[in-house]
Amino acid sequence: MPYRVEGVPPEAIGNCWATVAMDIASALSRGGDRLSLSDVRKRLEERACMLWVVLDEADDYCGCLVIHVMPQRDSLMVWLMGGTDFDAWHQDVQGLLQRYAREHALSKVEAYVRPGLSRKLRKSGWRTANVLVALDAEIRV
Repeated sequence: MPYRVEGVPPEAIGNCWATVAMDIASALSRGGDRLSLSDVRKRLEERACMLWVVLDEADDYCGCLVIHVMPQRDSLMVWLMGGTDFDAWHQDVQGLLQRYAREHALSKVEAYVRPGLSRKLRKSGWRTANVLVALDAEIRV
């Protein structure tokens, strides 16, 4: 099934926010960011990052990505991603991400993902560039 991706202009974020908010909140909860859902919306509306939505042939919502250009890393960064049927649509989105990066003179696409998704993406040509590990801080009294 072919999927298409549409960028959401900052002035239209409010029109689709109810649809994408749960997926963005879920991605935020797994990512460890201290930003809230309203922080992400504000950044989208201020053009600090972009919202792309994934739609199927019937124009039904399948997922979303929050991305931003990182010239200091020479990359297009996928910051947040969520939705359903990822295995079905991620190849279509991957090609679009690559084209967008090339069109903006960026040499790579990067993404912060959880380990399970990392394994799926490596099967599609992604490679591990860095590994983020975390240790909870223990406060001793």
